[in-house]
Amino acid sequence: MKHIVKRNGKSEIFDNRKLYTSIYASCLSEHLTEKVAEQIALKISKEVETWLASKNEVTSNDIRHKSEKLLSKIDPNAGYLYSHHRIMW
Repeated sequence: MKHIVKRNGKSEIFDNRKLYTSIYASCLSEHLTEKVAEQIALKISKEVETWLASKNEVTSNDIRHKSEKLLSKIDPNAGYLYSHHRIMW
């Protein structure tokens, strides 16, 4: 199990469902269909999980940046929403 260092300095076990949900919500906010949003969220969450396997220590910020980069390649507007969700929601 991979531990993630959160912004507050605490460590927690990586939860792929949290990542999936945030990406899915960003895609829906960009008015993508539920099916497309599911496919994108699944693809990115799997890619991030694979990326995490090679890391010794990762912060939540690292995960957010990696996810944003991957999502922006697929849908730049959804990537923007994902990267700014704390400001907007």
